[in-house]
Amino acid sequence: MGVADMFDDDQKEVSPVTRTSTYDFETLVDRTDTGSAKWELMRERGGDVPAGIAPFSTADLDFLPAPEITRGLQKHLEGAVLGYTGPTPAFFSAIQMWQAVRHRWAIDTSWISLMPGVVTGLFAAVRAASEQGDGVALLTPAYPPMVDSIEKTGRRVVRVPLDGEGGRYRLDFAALAEALEGDDVSALMLCSPHNPTGRVWTYTELEEIAHLARANDVTVIADEIHADIVHEGFEHIPFAAISEDATSRTITLSSASKSFNLAGIQTSWAITENAELRTAYERELEAWGFHFVNCLGYPATELAYTKAGEWLEGLLELIARNDRVSREFFAQHFPGVVISPLEGTYLQWIDFRPLGIDESELTRLHDEEAHVFFEHGRSFGAPGFERLNLGTPTRVLEEALARLAKVHGR
Repeated sequence: MGVADMFDDDQKEVSPVTRTSTYDFETLVDRTDTGSAKWELMRERGGDVPAGIAPFSTADLDFLPAPEITRGLQKHLEGAVLGYTGPTPAFFSAIQMWQAVRHRWAIDTSWISLMPGVVTGLFAAVRAASEQGDGVALLTPAYPPMVDSIEKTGRRVVRVPLDGEGGRYRLDFAALAEALEGDDVSALMLCSPHNPTGRVWTYTELEEIAHLARANDVTVIADEIHADIVHEGFEHIPFAAISEDATSRTITLSSASKSFNLAGIQTSWAITENAELRTAYERELEAWGFHFVNCLGYPATELAYTKAGEWLEGLLELIARNDRVSREFFAQHFPGVVISPLEGTYLQWIDFRPLGIDESELTRLHDEEAHVFFEHGRSFGAPGFERLNLGTPTRVLEEALARLAKVHGR
C-alpha cells in the first residue's frame, strides 16, 4: 500500500469513537502562587482578580495529570537517582508506537532528536534549515513564538495569510506558491493542526503543500504538538508521511505536553528522517550547550503513551462538550460573533470584530471588568480576535461566559 492510500483523499467522517470517562475533569486546580505561567500572567493583566477565577489564555490545562502518570512517576521516584540521565530504549519505543498506532506513521527511533520544548525546536530548526537573511514562509495568523523563531535568528518572515472568510480558514495556494518561489525563501513553517484557527489540514491540502515544497526545494518545519487533539470527523495526518520526498525534507516537532498537560517536564523531540538535516538540527542544539531533557520526562512520556490513552479520550470528550457550550452561548448572546470550527486543538478562535468595539476597549472589558482572560488576537497578528482555551471544567467556562455577557450588556 502506498503512502497516499493510507489516508483519506480529503477529510471525511471517520469511524466514530465512543468516549466514556471516569476521570475527573470537573475539579479546577487552583494554581495561585504555584509559579504557573498562565495564572501569574492573569494577575499581571487583571490586578486584583477575585478568588475562583481561572484564565483561558496559555495553552495548558488546570487539571491534575492522568493518575496513571502520577502513580507511575511516584513508583519511579521510589528508586530513582535524579542525576544526568539520557533516554532509554523504552522511551523511544513509546514514541514510535504512538506515531504508528495513533497516526499511522512508521518512524525509526534513530530519527528522534530531543529538546526541552517545541519552541526551542522551532529556533533550532530555523537555524538548521536556513541562513541569516533568508525568508521563512509562515501561514498567518500564527503562534507568536513562530514569528520570534524567525525574526530573532536573523531571518525574514514571509507571511502567507490564510483565508478566513466565513470562519473556516483555508490555504491560499496561489499565495503560498508565490511565497515559496522567492529566491531567498528556504523554509516553510507549518503548524498542524493549526494554532490558533483550529484547522486540521486535509490530505489534499498537505499533498499540495508537499508538491510546492518539492518544486521550490524548501525545508518544512512541521509543528505537530497538537496532533492528538483532533475531534470526531477529522484525522491528523503527519506532513512527513505524505510522500517520500516530504519525509526527506521535513523536521517534525512534537511532544506529549499538549495531549497530557506535561509542559513542565520540558521534554520534546524532533523527528527527522534525512540524516544530513537531522545532523544540522542537532548541531544547533549542541551550539547552545544542550545535552539532556528533564530526567522525569522519559518515564512521564512513556507512561502517557502506554498507560494514559483513556485519559486523553476523556479530555477530548470534555473539549467537545465545552466547544458546544461556548458556541451555544455566543449564538444566543453574541449572534454576530464568529467562532471558527474546532477541528483540532483545544483552542477556540473567536472573531469579536462584528461588535465594533475598539481593540483596547475590548481588552479592558475582558481583562479588567469580566475577568475573562483570553489570549488576545493581536499577539497572533489578528487584533479583534480572542483565543479561548477550552481545557477547563465546564462550570468554570459557564461562569466566565456569564461574566462576559454581563459586561457587554447581553
